[in-house]
Amino acid sequence: MAETENIGKMAEIVSENLLSIFKWEKSDLYNANFDCNKPKEHAKSKNAESHTHPVDVVFNYLDPYTNKRVLFNTDLKSYKESSISEKNVRTALISLAKTIECARFSKQWLSRYAIFDEPTDIRALLFAYNHDGNFDRDFYDRFFIKKKTDPKTKRVINTSNIGLKRDQLLHIIEPSQINYLNTVAIDLNCLAAKQKIPHLYENKHWFFYPELCLHKTHFDKYLRPATIELLSSPVLIIGHDKVEYKDEVIEPSGFVIYYNGTGETQEEFVYLLDTLSKHQMLDSSGSIKIRCTSNNKHKDIISTFKNAISAYASAWAYDEYKKKRLNEIEKSFELVTQVKELLSDIDVGWRE
Repeated sequence: MAETENIGKMAEIVSENLLSIFKWEKSDLYNANFDCNKPKEHAKSKNAESHTHPVDVVFNYLDPYTNKRVLFNTDLKSYKESSISEKNVRTALISLAKTIECARFSKQWLSRYAIFDEPTDIRALLFAYNHDGNFDRDFYDRFFIKKKTDPKTKRVINTSNIGLKRDQLLHIIEPSQINYLNTVAIDLNCLAAKQKIPHLYENKHWFFYPELCLHKTHFDKYLRPATIELLSSPVLIIGHDKVEYKDEVIEPSGFVIYYNGTGETQEEFVYLLDTLSKHQMLDSSGSIKIRCTSNNKHKDIISTFKNAISAYASAWAYDEYKKKRLNEIEKSFELVTQVKELLSDIDVGWRE
């Protein structure tokens, strides 16, 4: 019984530790159900007079573009590899869809979690942590895509059938994404230890958001979180101030770019370089570190990146300064090995 309880708390510990690195906040209230507004529709029995919805925790952040407070009614799951099944994932998604349908109009839910001055955007989040570290398949390919080559017995989840209402959003942070985010968090701390970026507790870093034609960023850049959309993107750009020691500049200000693509084609790196150019990063004098974090890196990824650098410089007929700049980026290009965070039930038990 105690072991099962400790396993259940693993996703709680991992999510809190991990998402705080990306400047997400959380409610103090854990594991509190709220009353359902539509018991006849949401309960198992169509004659039910009452029903409740579960809330493991609510994460939130202020969106840099919309200036809305995004609230995630979160289902924390600690699965072993054999439990990450189509049936269990489908059940979790259906439950979350029903939950946020009621949460938006529940005075009880709003009074507990939506006590902010800003307009709110209520969404659902499934945080699926694989506590034994053995789930190594593509989550979306396994549960949401059926190819002609797949066996007829393969069952997938049709998202149109989980009960999600119009204009409602349901996000998933699945095992491989958790590994990726954990890798980024550990690597940032390693870079800080090597004095390549400021220590995270100094809050001299920020998550980069470009100024868009229809959407401008709001509030201090140092306070901006990494949104769920940014964390799900293959490119995560983090800006940082210079690193100083005894009034001496050890490392100039600049950007750390985490790339989560496979690096199989030259074109994907050309697109990445073009993105940096559009944001005027190639014209700046700051450092640029590109760090590849994918767990499925192509075996020739380094050669492909070098070829992309040459092709990009040639296509734009860059002058010697720009070529030197690209050479600096090429030298700072590094591969980062993904790291899994595995907790034991004993470890969790000692934390209590």
